[in-house]
Amino acid sequence: MVSPVHASELPQFSFEERQRRWQRVRHAMAREGMDLLLAPTHTGHWGQLQADVRYLTQLAPNMYEVFAVFPLEGEVVAITRMDSHTEWLRNAYEWVGDVRGLGRRTWSALVIERMHELGVTEQCTQRVGVVGLAQWQPRSPEGIIRYDTMARLKEAFPRIDWVNATGLMNHARAVKSPEEIACLERAGQIADKGVEAMIEHARPGMPAQTLWAHMQAAMLLAGGEYPSMINWDMRPDLSAFARHPTYRLLEKDDFSINEIEGKFNGYNHHTLHPAYLGQAPENYHRAYDAAYEAFEAAQAVARPGNTTANMAQAVEVVFQRHGLQGQFMMLGRGLGEDGPHQTMPTPDGEKPTKLEEGHVFAIRPVTGDVGASGRRFRMWLGDTCVVTPTGARRLSQHKMELAEIPC
Repeated sequence: MVSPVHASELPQFSFEERQRRWQRVRHAMAREGMDLLLAPTHTGHWGQLQADVRYLTQLAPNMYEVFAVFPLEGEVVAITRMDSHTEWLRNAYEWVGDVRGLGRRTWSALVIERMHELGVTEQCTQRVGVVGLAQWQPRSPEGIIRYDTMARLKEAFPRIDWVNATGLMNHARAVKSPEEIACLERAGQIADKGVEAMIEHARPGMPAQTLWAHMQAAMLLAGGEYPSMINWDMRPDLSAFARHPTYRLLEKDDFSINEIEGKFNGYNHHTLHPAYLGQAPENYHRAYDAAYEAFEAAQAVARPGNTTANMAQAVEVVFQRHGLQGQFMMLGRGLGEDGPHQTMPTPDGEKPTKLEEGHVFAIRPVTGDVGASGRRFRMWLGDTCVVTPTGARRLSQHKMELAEIPC
């Protein structure tokens, strides 16, 4: 049965955008001597570990499993889990015409079949890149492709030179096009709604899980895609958030640090918005002012030709001037953990990244102080920005502040 879903019903990237991406990746493959690239399915980390599949095909919405076979020359093939889903994926997204279902077979069986169609034989010594064959980003320290899938591929093609293509794809995704930035701005509008809902609904006596639900609902009603990340908690002198909302009842003088992500068409806008239930103490304001000044300092130097090290140095100067201990963090944002990163360990030793116009990342300075409980709180703020010739521009509109919620 043909799916009634039509491409006009869903957000789409243009064929010009497909051409730009495919050329960018194929140029990188040619530089590395790769004849073929495999992007395996993996729906972890809110679907972000499947970012490369989505970048190449537009497929894999709502954490749906898709495996992409991307040759240096020839037709791109997407493999999906169920035969019955192939037609609706072809109708819903226009980039890839050859979508194949697993049926009762395995991922490796269909990949091997496609490689045979491309002329790869048991005796071939080509170089094949595999996204997630090994670590490049800190979220997946041992890669993401299944052991049994990789074992069967190696058995079928014992002379192939299998290489890790995670870094290649991460660099390809890092510089965003105008179409991608437009999606991130829309995701920023969705994140704005999550922030607004937190401030509007937080009240003493409310279960923390209920407030989290208000935030999720606001983002979905604004056109957001599910699932999206909200790492969030609210309690006295908070220094770390829960990975899942608790049923604790909120109280006056609770403090929230958080990571709130709006998602649109797979693109994630990451924001951190501290909030205090009641009137925040003076040292909270002092910590916030220092962190916000550090954020603006990082923005100012985030220009093409400068590096992530320049941004970190600008932040360090601010914290030293305020007499506070602080740290600079940044995470590349887009479909997933796009580069560049700072302060998160990677195999390249965190070498400074030279910034380019179109790089998108969340700037996240953090400091803190000792609260009334005797525990140290963390003042952590941030937002997703794009590198421009004049510095980093925010991609959301909510007011950055230490929100003090009347109660």
